[in-house]
Amino acid sequence: MGIRTRLHAYDRLAATLGVLVALALLPVQLFVSHIYAETIPIVVGGASLVYLLGTRRQTATRPFTLPPIAAHALPPVVCLGSSALILLAHTQGSRTSVFYLFAAALGTLVLTQILFVDDADCHTGVLLGQVILLSAVIRFASLLTTPGFVGIDVWVHIPRFTQGMLSANSIGGMGSTKYVMAPLYHLLVGTTAMFADVSLRTALYLSLGLAMPLSAVFIYLLTRTLVPTRWALFAVALYALSDSVVRWGIHLIPTSLGLIFFLAILYLVVRIMQQDTGLRDTLLLLLFFLAQAFTHQVSSFITLVLLLAGWLTRLGIGSGLFDRQLGDGDSGFDLDGPGAIPFGGYFVFNLGLLTLIWSLTPYYGQPFLKTAFLFFWNSIGGGLSDVAGPGSGGGGAGASGAGPTLVEFLALNFDTIGFLLLLFGATIGSLYALRRGRTNQAILTLVAAVGLMMVFTLLPPLVGVGTFLSGRWFAFLYAGMAVMTAVGFEYLRRGLSPKAFLVLLLVFLAAYPMVMTASPKATVDSPMMENERPRYSFSEQELAARETILATTTGSPQDPIFTDHPYTAVLNPPDQPRFGTARIPPGGVAQHDEVLYREYQRTGAPIFRTGEGAQRVYPVERDALCHGQYETLYTNGDVTYCRAA
Repeated sequence: MGIRTRLHAYDRLAATLGVLVALALLPVQLFVSHIYAETIPIVVGGASLVYLLGTRRQTATRPFTLPPIAAHALPPVVCLGSSALILLAHTQGSRTSVFYLFAAALGTLVLTQILFVDDADCHTGVLLGQVILLSAVIRFASLLTTPGFVGIDVWVHIPRFTQGMLSANSIGGMGSTKYVMAPLYHLLVGTTAMFADVSLRTALYLSLGLAMPLSAVFIYLLTRTLVPTRWALFAVALYALSDSVVRWGIHLIPTSLGLIFFLAILYLVVRIMQQDTGLRDTLLLLLFFLAQAFTHQVSSFITLVLLLAGWLTRLGIGSGLFDRQLGDGDSGFDLDGPGAIPFGGYFVFNLGLLTLIWSLTPYYGQPFLKTAFLFFWNSIGGGLSDVAGPGSGGGGAGASGAGPTLVEFLALNFDTIGFLLLLFGATIGSLYALRRGRTNQAILTLVAAVGLMMVFTLLPPLVGVGTFLSGRWFAFLYAGMAVMTAVGFEYLRRGLSPKAFLVLLLVFLAAYPMVMTASPKATVDSPMMENERPRYSFSEQELAARETILATTTGSPQDPIFTDHPYTAVLNPPDQPRFGTARIPPGGVAQHDEVLYREYQRTGAPIFRTGEGAQRVYPVERDALCHGQYETLYTNGDVTYCRAA
């Protein structure tokens, strides 16, 4: 193959550049300690090398097939195991390490069926049903064993905003909040509560709680237009079990509903480009644009980034950049046919719509658009020095200050490992999308969307910009990454030797369900490393104390009551903070007038300030807050309210 031909083989050229860039960036690890900066070049380089190895041969040989008796026995095992998960969570009172191990094992069984059953036993309904069942059980085991709600923001959205809206019979009952212009989530929960005659908590679980695991079907429908059924099922399993998706399935806030609308938009975009559709699909797409705009600001911006990626892809195709990647039988990209999407028009429409809505949305006493821009402007350049600081991937060192063992380090970074596994697969899929004869507008749009969203997800935190709330982007990003991973693995099945491909699949089977199921992001209600990661759920005694303390105390921003984070987050009203994070020097005691102690501060992973601007996970005894100079004003056996005598 000549040099000119190689240069026109965009997939091989990109893969070669990936390997070279990864090698060139290896010395950067000596100066940058951020975990993503250390690992992403290695993973991308490794994926590029594997892709290049896969271009040397093409075979349809399958590496391994499950015996029919196993293929028929595993679905009942998964169903019975899912039922046992519910009983296990109920018996233990919460999701525990045993629960996560059992759930991961069931996830491995589901993936094993998808990857290894014979074509005759690959029944879409059976396999898709197992994926949805297991993902629903993992979520509802958390929701139903947690008193109150899981997470922090939901305590504002449900008891305050939604209840205020119902009490006032008006959206204005939510008060002066940015969600008066994005009330769809609150209307959904409130309407469900009214028509079903149930509490707001139950209404939330019946509506959004059920919709979240079911929404994974969009990933199957989307991927099915690109690859065979088996790999579409693989994509939906990767997505449904991913940690950030589980996170928004248990912490049910407007982000969760925005994620569902995003999946619908992504599916419709790919469907319109891949199949002959009519006016109905276009109207549905516009409807979801409107619904997204009135649901969540961050989700709307992510959708805008998706449309921008599609527009840039269309411009690249229109310029003839990808013409040489067409197959011999293709006449060219049809940018004016019935399947073409006017991304530029959709982008301008959404940009105008969001500009109008955000200009009318109140936020900190100003229009949302102005406030968001000020936040962004003030944060630019503030965090470049953090890049060379301590790595952000590990957990706290705890009270002892000793570094974690290798097993603890891996467990604390399960979320990072899960992301890197998806990045490996998505990189291979993206390279294959550039291959001659494989390139089309739909798959190029997905590649551009994943790349652009990854920039917004990873780069802002690296440079200290928090305006985009990048941590919430992962669930949206994982939708595209799961699809591209399926595309990449479908290629590797034919490109790698059966033995090499089998080894790769076994690594995914062993690692992916475990790291995603037990990831810190997926276990905010009951962390696997309970002494290293804060728990964002609360016991009945802690919630009872919350109601009493809020009703009987008069803390203020000038004279707050001090306790740990995250307890402060659930105690503080959004409009007037009354509680602060206590400052406890290592080995010292708190020196505040009023403090709240709870047993979790001794047994869990509470966060305290240790100095000006410094805080860490720091378990303490009761005497560190309510020591001899304090009198007890309230206690319920778990939470104690003390005041300096």
